[in-house]
Amino acid sequence: MVEIGFGVVLGVLGARTSEMAPFLRFIADLGLALFLFLAGLEVDADGLCREGWRAAVPALAVTIVSFLLAEVAAFLLGWSPWVGLALSATSVPLLLSVVREAGLADAPLGREMVRTAVVGEVVSVGLVAFAEIVHHANTVTHGATGVLRLAGMLVLVVLGTRLLAVLRWWFPEGVQHLVGAGDPSESGVRAGFGLALLMIAVAGLAGVEPLLGAFAGGLMVAFTLEDRHAVQREFAPMAYGFFVPVFFVDVGVRLDVGELIEVGRPAALAGIVALMLLTKLVPSLAGLVVGRTFRTVLASAMLLAAPLTFLIAVATLAHRLDAIDSATEGTLILAGMIASLVYPSLARRLLGA
Repeated sequence: MVEIGFGVVLGVLGARTSEMAPFLRFIADLGLALFLFLAGLEVDADGLCREGWRAAVPALAVTIVSFLLAEVAAFLLGWSPWVGLALSATSVPLLLSVVREAGLADAPLGREMVRTAVVGEVVSVGLVAFAEIVHHANTVTHGATGVLRLAGMLVLVVLGTRLLAVLRWWFPEGVQHLVGAGDPSESGVRAGFGLALLMIAVAGLAGVEPLLGAFAGGLMVAFTLEDRHAVQREFAPMAYGFFVPVFFVDVGVRLDVGELIEVGRPAALAGIVALMLLTKLVPSLAGLVVGRTFRTVLASAMLLAAPLTFLIAVATLAHRLDAIDSATEGTLILAGMIASLVYPSLARRLLGA
């Protein structure tokens, strides 16, 4: 959030219209792509496979109900469906951090919370891809073609994952070299960067938002390598040390503070922050039936309601598609910042972290 604030200052000073703006936007796009690649890497594929897909059904139910509630709220309030999609977005990093702080990483409650976040993140990416197809569809035929292209990309992702698994089995030493530490040529970083760019190109050819291809690339690695954390350790310093912060700076540069203080914007901001929690809390109340306390249910909903990075990604993509205006994008980003400051702090108290 510091980077966003720094970007706001740069925007006020004129960076929004400077000659450096196109270069900043290019680096920011790379930052968003690398962030989505790492988001795909964070998916605990081993945990999902070990616990079985049946264990993911409750998490999927919470995600779908949350999405439907958010879309109904957006419709009733006259907002774009993309606002509903942003409201229902879920992200893993912040929730995982709080779960670890509370010492719940290996507890049933902690695993359930992380599983819900992981499933929600994957479903959110799929919904964004589908929403883009609907946005561009001028006719039913055009829409059906887009859906088929998306299905074709999913098939390629599955086949690519299988291919990577075969290569891991055939060339275990080569794979170990890529994920091992101390490689002066940083082969793992180069391979990860190359895979992200390859999947971006594949997504573009498939008619899907190219940046979502980066998430698919990270997902492929997560489902292929047992030690996905080794890839994260190699890749994260470059991404989070430079490219991702530049993305957040660019977000701040594009924020128009004047638009955010217009009449009615503060009310919309408060409504979005509240709805981010309500859309997660209502489906999470089903946990009371299986013995969860209201305290833990509320804490879980608060952590799911603070997906700052992924919410910003959704808002940015929606604005690029002209599905929302710059004022709405700014309101969503500011709401995400407030939610990510308030809700995790309250959840830590509820969990005793």
